[in-house]
Amino acid sequence: MLGVTPVLSQIKAGQLRAYAVTTPYRIPRLPNVPTMAEAGLKGYEATQYFAVAAAKGLPAPVVARLNAAIAKAAENPQVQAALEAGGQLPGRMSPAEAQKFVQDSLRKFGDVATKAHIVLN
Repeated sequence: MLGVTPVLSQIKAGQLRAYAVTTPYRIPRLPNVPTMAEAGLKGYEATQYFAVAAAKGLPAPVVARLNAAIAKAAENPQVQAALEAGGQLPGRMSPAEAQKFVQDSLRKFGDVATKAHIVLN
């Protein structure tokens, strides 16, 4: 399994075959590739994401300023086009939503690792 971005050009060129995407929705750059649920593996979901992290205790006004700058950059048509060209869907979350998303992801995949007897370092 690989993220879409590094292999999109090989998929488009027919050098690799994509059997499914792990997101709960189809990827616009690969409209004929089903989701894992559509391919018969219901309940499997892993979404690639990018987040900006900062030191714990960063003052709220600084966090707000950083979030506003990132949101402004995400609205730039060139940034959106670059993300979409790589198979990514631009989106954004508030700092609280992002923190919850990351914590939920860590918990989810920590549970998977525990059940599979995988030791995380």
